[in-house]
Amino acid sequence: MVRRLGSVLTVACLFLAGFAPVAAVAVAVPAGTAVPSAAVRARPALKVTVDWPTLPMLAKHVTVHVRRPGAGPTTTRLEMQVGSRWVTVVHKKVKARSFVFRAYVESGRVRLRVVLPHVTSRIYTAPMQAPLVRRVDYADGPVQTRRSWSDRVIALVFKGRRGQLVDLATVREEQTDDCTADRLRGPSGKVIAAARPGMWRLPRTATYRVEAVPCWAGWVSSADLTLVRLVPLDLDAAPVRLHAGNGVTDAGVVTVPETGRVMVRGWDPSDPSSGWRSVTSPTGLRQPPLMYLEAGKSFSNYYHSGVITPGRYLFYPGKDNLKASASSPLTTSITPEGPAVTLGDDGVPGRPREFTFTATAGTFVYPDKAYPQSAGGLSGPDGGGVGDWHYGQGWLLRKDGRYTLGVTPNNADTETGTPMTVRLRQAVTLPPMQYGAPTRFALDGSDRWLVSTIDVPQSSTHRLTASGSTMTGAWEAIGGSSFTQRCAPTPQGPNGCNDNYFTTVNQDTPTAAYRPWGSNPALVVLRPGAGVTGSVDLTLGP
Repeated sequence: MVRRLGSVLTVACLFLAGFAPVAAVAVAVPAGTAVPSAAVRARPALKVTVDWPTLPMLAKHVTVHVRRPGAGPTTTRLEMQVGSRWVTVVHKKVKARSFVFRAYVESGRVRLRVVLPHVTSRIYTAPMQAPLVRRVDYADGPVQTRRSWSDRVIALVFKGRRGQLVDLATVREEQTDDCTADRLRGPSGKVIAAARPGMWRLPRTATYRVEAVPCWAGWVSSADLTLVRLVPLDLDAAPVRLHAGNGVTDAGVVTVPETGRVMVRGWDPSDPSSGWRSVTSPTGLRQPPLMYLEAGKSFSNYYHSGVITPGRYLFYPGKDNLKASASSPLTTSITPEGPAVTLGDDGVPGRPREFTFTATAGTFVYPDKAYPQSAGGLSGPDGGGVGDWHYGQGWLLRKDGRYTLGVTPNNADTETGTPMTVRLRQAVTLPPMQYGAPTRFALDGSDRWLVSTIDVPQSSTHRLTASGSTMTGAWEAIGGSSFTQRCAPTPQGPNGCNDNYFTTVNQDTPTAAYRPWGSNPALVVLRPGAGVTGSVDLTLGP
């Protein structure tokens, strides 16, 4: 009765206010109370309704109905959470108060929101299928969902003992690396803190439940629980044996320092294809099986990219009884066109060797024939890698400064402790060639290669032609890109990439055409046989 009477009095006061002046009245408001303006009180709220498709939702559409506050044209967008970030799925301009978003669901675990210039809706979370629960032992192997793309949580129930270290390996598709949603629950259901993402130290003997959870906009299709034994790989120490099988695996522990390069290798003398199954960083990110680790250096492969950070890395063997070691490189100096240099392993099997030298920009260096071409790389004055020419057969140097040629022994040389001998050659650099005009490549009486650069038009077809040869024996001239074009994710030619990047002429084949050239400058390299003298005119043109 009192509330209704108050409402009547309020209406009466408003009615009278239209006909007679009303004196201002001060009203006491408690401190901290927000008093909205009349415009804010009158603004209608943003209303959103989401029509989720039936489960499972993958490869289906979601419909979002929106009624916005205000009128007039504006921009709006539908956002989806990807890991810890929000990304725009649909962006459009609207004039009406009510409109509809329609989006294709390509991921499993979905969260959406609607964003306007001055207001953002609450977050809407899609329903998920019930978890896939399995009781497992360590040796049971992976548990897989029926669909390769699944939004289901995979929950593995197992018995563990106090102090055990368990690792959860998953097959998943995530759109970002900044999400770690997997969790371990104890007997009471309480979440146990991870030692690192995907790895836990069990606090007591009990029954546990580990859950492989898709990150936002991702999915999990397989989960495998493994018991892990940590085995230190001390720097420059004797190799150790790592074992794996029946749900239990050793993990080699390597500490990457703030400065310095560490090489970690795993090998089986009887199996050249053996190596690491996976590597995890200090943050728990599963990385490609890198061999060299140096803090601050970047890495990349088809799935991941990032920067090496200092800390403890875990190396998981790809097979049982794998030999493993961690070592720092032995370093010595070498002079291009100087004598060969031999460097042993100093009692550490498989230890990498580094040969340093100083050179100027525009120099072309290449290893002697005794150099194992498949095991090494060149780094420049800034520490970055130098692009190799023709699949590791040489390097065109771009800067003045100090360079480092790294050489890694193969498995056979590692077992025998064979010293590594390297002789570094330097090609004779000729003046730049002119496109379409012949250039004479005349040998100086030695077996050194001759090199010339050339800028070529970005046309579809080029032709390398040899003429006027006075060569006394076998030779070949190779034209092509100044560095090897890398293919990803897998090689597409017998030499490791598309073979059209290089072409060859010789005493039997005086002309050759190919496409494309790649970026400028291109290179033409003459390689004579032993004891060959003479000259040949080489032309690169249309």
